Amino acid sequence: MMLKIFNYKIDITNKLLFSLQKEQLNFLPWQKRWYQNRYLKNRSLKKARQVGADYYFLFEALQDACLTGRDKIFIGNIPV
Repeated sequence: MMLKIFNYKIDITNKLLFSLQKEQLNFLPWQKRWYQNRYLKNRSLKKARQVGADYYFLFEALQDACLTGRDKIFIGNIPV
């Protein structure tokens, strides 16, 4: 097994923050519900495939990192 580590830094601009805010308008109804509940300590979801959960939770983490400066770690199964 090979471990790849990527260390990316992005410049946070007003344009980026506005584009993230604008992206929320395209959320599906269940993604909007997930967003409304983002501050709950525990969330569980029952989901099928292809409902946009990966996309949504990546968006949520990116938005949180931009607004708070907290680091985020993403772990995925990427074939080498």
